[in-house]
Amino acid sequence: MRILVTGAAGFVGRALTRRLLAESRRPTVLAVDLTLPEGPADQRFVLLAGSITDPAVLARIAVTPPDVIYHLASVPGGAAEADYARGAEANVVALLRFLQSAAGWPSRPRFVFASSIAVFGTDFPALVDDGTPARPASTYGAQKRIGEILLADLIRRGDLRGCSVRLPGIVCRPPQRNGAVSIFMSDLIRDLPAGREVICPVPPEGTAWWMSIGCCVENLLRAASVDLPTGVDAYTLPPLRASIGQMVDILARRHGEAVRSHLRYQPDPAVTRLFAAYPPVHLPAAEAAGFRSDHDLDALLSSSDG
Repeated sequence: MRILVTGAAGFVGRALTRRLLAESRRPTVLAVDLTLPEGPADQRFVLLAGSITDPAVLARIAVTPPDVIYHLASVPGGAAEADYARGAEANVVALLRFLQSAAGWPSRPRFVFASSIAVFGTDFPALVDDGTPARPASTYGAQKRIGEILLADLIRRGDLRGCSVRLPGIVCRPPQRNGAVSIFMSDLIRDLPAGREVICPVPPEGTAWWMSIGCCVENLLRAASVDLPTGVDAYTLPPLRASIGQMVDILARRHGEAVRSHLRYQPDPAVTRLFAAYPPVHLPAAEAAGFRSDHDLDALLSSSDG
């Protein structure tokens, strides 16, 4: 089996690639990104530096088409909002070309598109379920929603197989800033136990949807064998819903009360609306498809390093 991972040098891409290479079925993994990710000395690990915005990269991939595609590459939230043209080119225009190219490959690959809960925007009902409509309130959310629709249409036509999965806040991300505003969630987990100051842009009662990197990778692996039900554009992955204050309490219990002294709250209303006002969920379709959340915050923290 030949597997393609775009955005392979990113946080999720690195973890997914490591997990794929540990599989007993021994797939060949083609890792694509602007900068080459670190990889093992393994003949099954093939590196291709470049972007799917480059037609030459797509042409090289098409020489030996993959059986499964994990499309993780994107211009993330804050960066897409700040630079509309760059976000639109990578998240919409290049994605459309990529989908059209993949739809013509004889392998008829399974395409897993990493979407985002940003598609829901900020106008939440009291409960999010499988039928909750997407109403993006950001450029990134709108671009991810467009990607979901493009893939769902090609699946409907029979040109591709696969599904889109909406990722919640994945932790614990590395400290390098990539334009993702939700990085503060990882800052709490990574920096407070290390004694580094964290300025939190949301209040302690703000509720977020969390997922460990280990849980995220398992859900992505599951997505490669799941099809979209008729009339469904994407699966919302079941998140662990918890407040910022609950996370800090768990960190204090695990690492000592001193962690609280390194935390300062400076709530930003816009960030709070986007990342800390999430309601409970009821996602039977996703759960029936085999997608899972972290069991609790302790489990999340235990597997947050992948």
